[in-house]
Amino acid sequence: MIRRLQLVRLTFRRTLPLFLAPIVSAYLVLPLITAAGLASGNWEIALENLIYGEQALLPVGGLLWAFAYLQVWIGSDGEETMRACHRGKYVCAAELLMLNIGFTVMLLPALAAGTLFFGSLWTEYARLLIQVFFYIGLFYFTAILLRSVTMGGMLVLAYHLFCIFFCRNTEMRGYCLIRPDVLAGAAGFPYILLLLSGSVMYSIGAWLERRPDRG
Repeated sequence: MIRRLQLVRLTFRRTLPLFLAPIVSAYLVLPLITAAGLASGNWEIALENLIYGEQALLPVGGLLWAFAYLQVWIGSDGEETMRACHRGKYVCAAELLMLNIGFTVMLLPALAAGTLFFGSLWTEYARLLIQVFFYIGLFYFTAILLRSVTMGGMLVLAYHLFCIFFCRNTEMRGYCLIRPDVLAGAAGFPYILLLLSGSVMYSIGAWLERRPDRG
């Protein structure tokens, strides 16, 4: 466990801007978006702005953390050497789960601040964390399958943008697992399936990464 935490810390030092961007989004951009709604005197609009900004920006933040890690340990020139130092048995799934937990903890103060203004936002927080978990699992799977961290990240980001732009389209929103335009209770999607799908993606990604012929 200590060694894995050291690996995460090393990655953090090498890719600091990618780790800081989600923090800036959560503690600077989202408050500004919410303040714009509060300035109009309409709390309902302010809440809508907060939910939309949260669902649009923060899943990308989780992806950035995962991208930073996988880029170092899968996509870098020294990947073969790093893996050789770990006896050929190293997989990234555990560290990605650690980053998921770290992302969860990082958002707790923002959740507490939002709750002070709008009441309980735990359902929105839970929905966000499930979506981040699913996205990182999907990213991990596609990055290993395609043998390209960049391509895997682009595919997941493209789907996220698809959800943002077409979530209000009556013909296309059925394909949108992410619905930033509505509250969690009105999303109409069983998020337990998203959680299970993310777990399956993690498992398959770890299995693909452990194969002797990987890469």
